[in-house]
Order: sequence, then structure tokens, then C-alpha cells
Amino acid sequence: MHQEQAAGGIDVTCLDGGFAPPADTGEPLGPEAEVFHRLRCFRGKVKGALAVSVVRSFEDRHPALADRVAAELSPAYRRMLDDGLLGSSWYPECLFCSVLRSQRRLRPPASVAEEVRDARRVFERMSRSFHSLFFRMAGPRRLLGAVSRLWRLYHTIGTARVEEKQAGQASGVLTDNPAILEPGYAEGTIGAIWGALVLSGARDVHVAFSRRSPDTLWMEYRWRR
Repeated sequence: MHQEQAAGGIDVTCLDGGFAPPADTGEPLGPEAEVFHRLRCFRGKVKGALAVSVVRSFEDRHPALADRVAAELSPAYRRMLDDGLLGSSWYPECLFCSVLRSQRRLRPPASVAEEVRDARRVFERMSRSFHSLFFRMAGPRRLLGAVSRLWRLYHTIGTARVEEKQAGQASGVLTDNPAILEPGYAEGTIGAIWGALVLSGARDVHVAFSRRSPDTLWMEYRWRR
């Protein structure tokens, strides 16, 4: 277990034990890569708006490295990135994970709290739409009740649910998604919910999370209004 604090008002406690992402072999990142052997039969897709936000947010933070992300990918995935991702289209979850791994290869090492903070930036870029208005008007309880539907707006695989146990405290799980073990994936989920909570009025957020199995993420949030 380790606890960290990210800039922007969140404490992050990672309780992981025994479930680590497959080691990066340095080969081109794509569906044929050995590092993705667990995902070869995985048919999940992500909405282009999420993939585009991940790409653009990295460009904002590391402009000198942005052009090198595609070079780490397999030829097919490199062409998809070079051609430009469309926000309204759906793309393989493996492409999404490949982009996350490519970015991780290129950028300086980051702590769990820093990755959660960066994921919030991705969320803030992605939510510059009518969703932002919903988050601001909903309040934490209504927002958390909508997590399952919100997840399905951006992912075809996995079931997410978060329930408020008492005022200022909620717990939940993301299940049936083997991409959870991929570097940055769980942190991205945690950071997105953090960002949504803040927009809905939550302050001084604390989150504890752990990968409970190769396809299950457990999380607990505490906050004040």
C-alpha cells in the first residue's frame, strides 16, 4: 500500500497487491505485440472522443514528444493515428492501450498520483461539452448514480458502478474489463471520476483503489462539499 497526494486536491491510496501490468518488451505496440497477449480476443472499443483527448492532452504536456507517439506503434495503428482519430468513431481498446503504453515509454516516470492528475486533465478536455453542464448541475450523488451510463458512452466493454454509502463517501467497481491491468488504465478511470466529482461540487477528495483481479478495479471515494 502507498499513499500520495496529487496537485489539485486529491489524496490517492493504492492498495494493489499481486496484479501488475505485463512488462513492456519494447516491440512495436499493436494487437500482435506479446505484451497484449491477454487482449488478443478482447473485442472492446473506446469512443474516439476519449482517444483523441488522451492524444491531445499528451501533446499539451509534452509537445517535444508528441510526434514520437505514433512511431512506437505497429504499422496499422501508426496509420490510424497519422490519418487522425475521429471523436464520433469507435476504436479498438487495444489501440487505446497502445497509445497509453507509447506515451509512458516516452515521458518521464510518473507517480500514481501524477498519473491520476494527468487523467483528470484528459477528462477536463473531453468534457468540454454539454456533459460538463450535467456534471456541474448534478451534484455528487446524482453523478455517481450515472457512472454506469457514462462509462458506456466511451467504452463498449466493462461494467462500472459507484454507490454513495453515506454523505461524502462512495465505493464502486469496474468489472469485466481485462484492460484494467494496462499501465495508466486504472489511474485514468480514477482521475475521470475525480474530475467529474470536482465539477459536481466535491472538495478535498480522497480515493483508495486496487486491482482486485485481472479484470476488476475496486475504488472508494471520500470528499466534502
